[in-house]
Amino acid sequence: MKKILQIAKKHKLKIIEDAAQCFGAKYNNKYTGTFGLAGAFSLHPMKILNVPGDGGFLTTNSKKIYNNVMLLRDHGRIKTENKEIRKCYGFNSRLDNIHAAIALIKLKKFFKWVNLRRDLAKNYSKKLEGLKFVKLPVYNKNNFFDTYNSYVLKVKKRDQLKKFLKKKGIEVFSHLEKGVHLEKNLIKKKNHLPNTEKIGREVISLPIYPELTQKNQNYIIKQIYNFYERQ
Repeated sequence: MKKILQIAKKHKLKIIEDAAQCFGAKYNNKYTGTFGLAGAFSLHPMKILNVPGDGGFLTTNSKKIYNNVMLLRDHGRIKTENKEIRKCYGFNSRLDNIHAAIALIKLKKFFKWVNLRRDLAKNYSKKLEGLKFVKLPVYNKNNFFDTYNSYVLKVKKRDQLKKFLKKKGIEVFSHLEKGVHLEKNLIKKKNHLPNTEKIGREVISLPIYPELTQKNQNYIIKQIYNFYERQ
């Protein structure tokens, strides 16, 4: 964000943060979603603050942005007394009341759950630190407060490890199988981005959620060791 803010200031650009996965996280003691003109968050079931269906919300200190978003989210219409006035074309992007209520209830326990995630991440890092073929997520703890929406490793033989863990009943993900630049339906021109492609071959996300027991987490760690000891 420091570099992005510098670029934005230099070129007089407005920043809108895609903060979908980092609700509650901080950089330099400042919450994500508060650096720019607005921040967009997701409430998808796999996000750290979530609802049973899809949804999201926006943060902003700009009254103009707030008013425009409130207008656009409801087909570009406003209600005055018993009349509806359509001011512009808009969308149907209202978060329904049930999902909003669930999110508000979860918000009360949010930081308790974040602390549980952080404890799980700390345990992963402590016990996987000695593995030669595993690179842990590294953050400068003085600058970052991570909520661990995901716990992502870079590993050797990622596809084989993924297959092995799934056979052991452990659900893991590769959030980046390949870069968008390799999607033939989207990109017609052939591009080569070696760093993106290398990361795409290495990343794997381990289970991390507040209800994960220490016993189950230690089982996951044990199976990762078992895999690499066989190599």
